Amino acid sequence: SIVFGSASDLNGANISYEYNDKLMMVGTQHASGILKLRSGNGTDAMTIDASQNATFAGDVKVINNLVIDSTAADTAEQKIQFHDDC
Repeated sequence: SIVFGSASDLNGANISYEYNDKLMMVGTQHASGILKLRSGNGTDAMTIDASQNATFAGDVKVINNLVIDSTAADTAEQKIQFHDDC
């Protein structure tokens, strides 16, 4: 395990791996903690808030060629599409 802390909080966040369960965990140890995953040039790609709500910055591609398009400025134009070319 890797533990991130400070002088006032010895375990603020951690990364750990459990070999037998093949489980990797990354997270904060604070009730109000937020986890962000970043991609190209430090751009936020996904945010998970303290209520376990996930926000994605771009399109979300899921199995079976499902694309959730969140790029439309008007929420009425946002849609879920199936593509053959994914």
